[in-house]
Amino acid sequence: MSELPTGTITFLFSDIEGSTRLAQALDAAWPPLLERHQEIARAVWSAHGGIVAGYLDEVLAGAAVRHNGRIHVTGELTVRYVKPVPLDTPLLGRGRVVQDHGKYLDLEGTLEDYRSRAVLAQARGRFLPIS
Repeated sequence: MSELPTGTITFLFSDIEGSTRLAQALDAAWPPLLERHQEIARAVWSAHGGIVAGYLDEVLAGAAVRHNGRIHVTGELTVRYVKPVPLDTPLLGRGRVVQDHGKYLDLEGTLEDYRSRAVLAQARGRFLPIS
């Protein structure tokens, strides 16, 4: 396997308020509660796909900047969810310009499992330059 790609990575962190105190007070009862918190978070994230859409939005925006060096905003984004996106798995985002209309760009991209290269989600978007 080749090395993981380098670049900007965005993380989303969740927290349980007072978790250190709770973990100490609950001792052995803490791990099942933490696991339940993580199950709920996974269910919420996978149910609405917001994180996947956010990743693909960033991938396409990066492809737009790479295309012409200009910063763009999302005018339209359509995401097709192909497979569940597992947590704790390295992902690879690919984006490319499909057509440059001058006043806007049409792009498409994928979010893939880094190791297997399986496509997990696809996106098409229209991006407008702001600079």
